[in-house]
Amino acid sequence: VKLTMESLKVVKVSQALKVGHGNDMCHRDGILFVTHSEGSMVVHRVDSDTLKQKKGVKVTLPKKLKGKKIGAFNGIACYGSGFILRVMGGSGMLITNRNLKATRYFKTKTSYTTSQGMDQKGGKIYRTFSKLQSKDHNFLVIYDNKGKQFHRERVPVTGELEGVFLVDGEPWYVIYRKEKVSGKMKYHAYIAKRV
Repeated sequence: VKLTMESLKVVKVSQALKVGHGNDMCHRDGILFVTHSEGSMVVHRVDSDTLKQKKGVKVTLPKKLKGKKIGAFNGIACYGSGFILRVMGGSGMLITNRNLKATRYFKTKTSYTTSQGMDQKGGKIYRTFSKLQSKDHNFLVIYDNKGKQFHRERVPVTGELEGVFLVDGEPWYVIYRKEKVSGKMKYHAYIAKRV
């Protein structure tokens, strides 16, 4: 779903996309890069103007990283001229070039229950953590580019804090919420500015 930042008005909705779980995405040069999650080394690509899916790119690992437990990603952000990917199943982070060839791997010094989306700016890695439909377990954690945590704050929202993206240096959040209305489950997505 494509929105305007000024009014958050919906301007375009894509067809169903084959992006697996579609856990996180970032934008570069007119392309949305989407992590698959759950057992795929492919980063999917979507044209940000037309919202049509393009051919995905498989992340390649150099020999020095072949022994690491890297098999899927559930977070992505632009990082310099390349990307930073959050490795599923632990606290690993992978730095790649713009062609998604890995150049560096490191672990964050702290980890939380459920890692969600991420963004990066000015040498800081912003990550969200959540515990399903929580009222009290939604957090924004900020790391330096070597994985050391230097800030943590609770995000006072109800629902699953799915991701973070920066607008003019300020965090905005994506929240997934479900509720039962007249005996039927209703599912909603919200965007909230940091308060």
